[in-house]
Amino acid sequence: MGENASKGKRLPWGPLLWLLAVAVVIYAAFGPSGWREVQRLHQERLQLEERISELEEENRRLKSQLDRLEHDPVFLEQLAREKLGMVYPDERIVIVPSK
Repeated sequence: MGENASKGKRLPWGPLLWLLAVAVVIYAAFGPSGWREVQRLHQERLQLEERISELEEENRRLKSQLDRLEHDPVFLEQLAREKLGMVYPDERIVIVPSK
Protein backbone atom coordinates (compact mmCIF):
# COMPACT_ATOMS: atom_id res chain seq x y z
CA MET A 1 0.00 0.00 0.00
CA GLY A 2 2.97 2.29 0.48
CA GLU A 3 3.65 2.28 -3.26
CA ASN A 4 0.08 3.21 -4.21
CA ALA A 5 -0.01 6.10 -1.75
CA SER A 6 3.15 7.64 -3.21
CA LYS A 7 1.79 7.26 -6.76
CA GLY A 8 -1.45 9.00 -5.82
CA LYS A 9 0.40 12.07 -4.53
CA ARG A 10 2.58 12.56 -7.64
CA LEU A 11 2.36 15.87 -9.43
CA PRO A 12 1.52 15.79 -13.15
CA TRP A 13 4.99 16.89 -14.37
CA GLY A 14 4.27 16.13 -18.03
CA PRO A 15 1.47 18.73 -18.46
CA LEU A 16 3.35 21.25 -16.31
CA LEU A 17 6.45 20.92 -18.45
CA TRP A 18 4.36 21.39 -21.62
CA LEU A 19 2.73 24.48 -20.14
CA LEU A 20 6.15 25.86 -19.23
CA ALA A 21 7.46 25.16 -22.73
CA VAL A 22 4.48 26.91 -24.32
CA ALA A 23 4.98 29.90 -22.00
CA VAL A 24 8.66 30.12 -22.97
CA VAL A 25 7.82 29.99 -26.69
CA ILE A 26 5.15 32.69 -26.31
CA TYR A 27 7.56 34.90 -24.38
CA ALA A 28 10.31 34.33 -26.95
CA ALA A 29 7.96 35.28 -29.78
CA PHE A 30 6.19 38.25 -28.23
CA GLY A 31 8.42 39.37 -25.37
CA PRO A 32 10.55 42.54 -25.38
CA SER A 33 13.30 40.93 -27.46
CA GLY A 34 11.05 38.51 -29.27
CA TRP A 35 10.68 37.56 -32.88
CA ARG A 36 8.50 40.58 -33.73
CA GLU A 37 11.07 42.98 -32.33
CA VAL A 38 13.84 41.22 -34.23
CA GLN A 39 11.82 41.56 -37.46
CA ARG A 40 11.15 45.25 -36.77
CA LEU A 41 14.83 45.89 -36.12
CA HIS A 42 15.75 44.01 -39.30
CA GLN A 43 13.36 46.17 -41.34
CA GLU A 44 14.73 49.32 -39.72
CA ARG A 45 18.27 48.22 -40.54
CA LEU A 46 17.35 47.71 -44.20
CA GLN A 47 15.83 51.19 -44.35
CA LEU A 48 18.91 52.72 -42.73
CA GLU A 49 21.23 50.91 -45.14
CA GLU A 50 19.19 52.24 -48.06
CA ARG A 51 19.37 55.79 -46.65
CA ILE A 52 23.14 55.42 -46.19
CA SER A 53 23.48 54.41 -49.85
CA GLU A 54 21.45 57.44 -50.93
CA LEU A 55 23.57 59.77 -48.81
CA GLU A 56 26.82 58.23 -50.08
CA GLU A 57 25.66 58.81 -53.67
CA GLU A 58 24.73 62.42 -52.86
CA ASN A 59 28.12 62.87 -51.19
CA ARG A 60 29.90 61.60 -54.33
CA ARG A 61 27.83 63.96 -56.48
CA LEU A 62 28.60 66.95 -54.26
CA LYS A 63 32.33 66.13 -54.16
CA SER A 64 32.34 65.97 -57.94
CA GLN A 65 30.59 69.32 -58.18
CA LEU A 66 33.03 70.84 -55.68
CA ASP A 67 35.96 69.53 -57.70
CA ARG A 68 34.51 71.12 -60.84
CA LEU A 69 33.99 74.42 -59.01
CA GLU A 70 37.60 74.40 -57.83
CA HIS A 71 39.25 73.27 -61.07
CA ASP A 72 36.94 74.01 -64.03
CA PRO A 73 36.75 77.73 -64.85
CA VAL A 74 34.27 77.13 -67.68
CA PHE A 75 31.85 75.42 -65.30
CA LEU A 76 32.32 78.19 -62.73
CA GLU A 77 31.60 80.86 -65.36
CA GLN A 78 28.52 78.98 -66.55
CA LEU A 79 27.14 78.84 -63.00
CA ALA A 80 27.90 82.53 -62.40
CA ARG A 81 26.02 83.48 -65.56
CA GLU A 82 23.03 81.17 -64.97
CA LYS A 83 22.54 81.45 -61.22
CA LEU A 84 23.80 84.96 -60.50
CA GLY A 85 23.09 86.70 -63.82
CA MET A 86 26.69 87.87 -64.10
CA VAL A 87 28.01 89.30 -67.35
CA TYR A 88 31.29 90.75 -68.57
CA PRO A 89 31.51 94.56 -68.51
CA ASP A 90 31.24 94.79 -72.31
CA GLU A 91 28.16 92.53 -72.48
CA ARG A 92 24.55 93.62 -72.33
CA ILE A 93 21.55 91.70 -71.12
CA VAL A 94 18.54 91.80 -73.41
CA ILE A 95 15.25 90.98 -71.76
CA VAL A 96 12.57 89.88 -74.19
CA PRO A 97 9.06 90.30 -72.82
CA SER A 98 6.94 87.21 -72.95
CA LYS A 99 3.68 87.38 -74.88
